[in-house]
Amino acid sequence: MSNTDLQTLIEAAWERRTELSPGSDRKVADAVDEVLAGLDSGALRVAEKAGGDWVVHQWVKKAVLLSFRLQDNVVMDAGAMKFYDKVDSKFAGYDAKAFADGGFRVVPAATPGAIIARLNEETRKALQAPALLDILERQGIEVQYSTAAEFGRLMSDDRQRWSRLVKEAGVVLR
Repeated sequence: MSNTDLQTLIEAAWERRTELSPGSDRKVADAVDEVLAGLDSGALRVAEKAGGDWVVHQWVKKAVLLSFRLQDNVVMDAGAMKFYDKVDSKFAGYDAKAFADGGFRVVPAATPGAIIARLNEETRKALQAPALLDILERQGIEVQYSTAAEFGRLMSDDRQRWSRLVKEAGVVLR
């Protein structure tokens, strides 16, 4: 489906969001899934720089919020841990090839701080390469460096912001 068609469908679904629930509208659910896949692949962005200004695509934000209305909570296994959530892990179903193809690293929460600090320092050095910075800048990506603690605060702030948005959208856990 084209982005214009997706936007039209998502905007219409948003106006009747209180009528939506898991299994209630397969066409909307498929459109939301397509938007989420576009976000995951980088084909879509919630916000992007255009002419030096940031443009927010409200319809993409609405698709993310609609996804919470269209999904039931389910039990998710993560080794010895279990979760009860609507959003599957980014890495559910990943195998070694998928991680390698992803071009990123994922480390366990219990990884010693010294190892994380070393990984961060090596990543910081790699991300200072002018050719890489030029490519990222052309894609509207601004490289920012932070410590694990700063990143933790960023994630906490982001979680609070999303919690507020979900609440404002009227999403109710069942």
